[in-house]
Amino acid sequence: MLHLLITRKLPILKLIRLLKRELASEALRWVQKDLLSRDQAQNILKLYGTQLPEGDQSARGYHILMTLAALFMGLAFLVLVSANWEEIPRAVRMGGLIAFTAGANIMGIRAYSQERSSAGTIWLFLGSILYGTSIMLIAQIYHLGEHFPDGIYWWVLGVLPVALLTKSVVLMLMSQLLSFIWFFVETGFEIMPWSFVLLMVAALYFAFSLRNTALVFLAAIVGLNLWVSALFLWWMGRANGGFDSGFENGAFFMACGIATVVLGTAMEANASRQTLQTYGGVLRLWGMRVGVLVLLVATFEAPWKELFDEHFEHIEWLWISLALGVGTWLAVLALHFKRSLPNKELFGLAGMGLCIIFWAAAMITVAYFNGHSLGWQVAANLLAVLCGVAFIFEAVQETSTSSFYLGVGMLLLLALFRYFDLVGNFLGAAILFMVCAGVLMGAARFWRRFSAQAQDT
Repeated sequence: MLHLLITRKLPILKLIRLLKRELASEALRWVQKDLLSRDQAQNILKLYGTQLPEGDQSARGYHILMTLAALFMGLAFLVLVSANWEEIPRAVRMGGLIAFTAGANIMGIRAYSQERSSAGTIWLFLGSILYGTSIMLIAQIYHLGEHFPDGIYWWVLGVLPVALLTKSVVLMLMSQLLSFIWFFVETGFEIMPWSFVLLMVAALYFAFSLRNTALVFLAAIVGLNLWVSALFLWWMGRANGGFDSGFENGAFFMACGIATVVLGTAMEANASRQTLQTYGGVLRLWGMRVGVLVLLVATFEAPWKELFDEHFEHIEWLWISLALGVGTWLAVLALHFKRSLPNKELFGLAGMGLCIIFWAAAMITVAYFNGHSLGWQVAANLLAVLCGVAFIFEAVQETSTSSFYLGVGMLLLLALFRYFDLVGNFLGAAILFMVCAGVLMGAARFWRRFSAQAQDT
């Protein structure tokens, strides 16, 4: 059985994470039964790249509910103060805001000093909410600043150091949420948020050096893609001092996303560090999910009609986008050939490349030709069928339930969409269904032969 798992390269990252969690939980039980000291357990777990769970894992639900309670306490404070703001004397307002904010943060520091990290996180989370509330209301009292996004920015700068010092995922996610709010508000004024990239780099440092958290990592990568796209808009509109948006921006943002997912796939397959492999798998998985949504939208005719009404005002950015998206894929493909990785790795890259080439052909058609929406719709439907079958193949080959459900769900949704939104006419829909059935039957027969050969060997 072990040989079968190894040769099929099971979803090895998921299995390793599961085993590490189980090992850490068992080690915690040994410590609680005085079979090992806490230091001995930590030293053993360091050999496997993990550590003892923080706090009582059975109380996780309690801490989640308490964190949400802190959130609603902060909101209640904000509503209560706002409702009676004008009736409260200015000195009382100022002193009350500072006292409540300082009190919550002092309680958090005290809890951390007593090694009650969960309670400390809850208090500091409440203190962070009160800190932001104080910034906004004190600025209102003394009429400070006319550019209100600055208040959000200073709120981020107050929460981020606390998140880094306490290694709290909750506080880091709060910092990222505030950073995204500041980013969108700032770009709404057509101002380039230059320091946003530093906030995302700090989040990456948190995810790699302080805590292994896929959610923080994924949010940071999305943020970096948004910042690069905003830089693209600023560069195009730098002559008039603002942003210059157009269809080029959408193509460039998609190219950034494609390059990110391809690089994530390369990280998962080639990285020597397990953390990089895990995060690469996260990028690949979520990239596939977003790609499935985009492809399912492309199976309708209306998006293609709207797409072919667009045009590139700066044609050079089309080729920059194509170089970024297609070029990254070709570079990773060349790396796989150089390292002689298994055929199943190349199979996954080939399927990804088919979708990338489809996207590149659509962009070139928008730029230079008059596309026929019905033909592209049919091509998108056939590509969706192939992708669904590929996901099922990957699931059976690597025992991955996520890929299996993704592939089956994609095919079922495609059939449902085509039932309510026929391609061309009834005859065209029937032909498409027959083609899909033929592809699935052929794939099934191929898989049966493949499985028989695997069992013989």
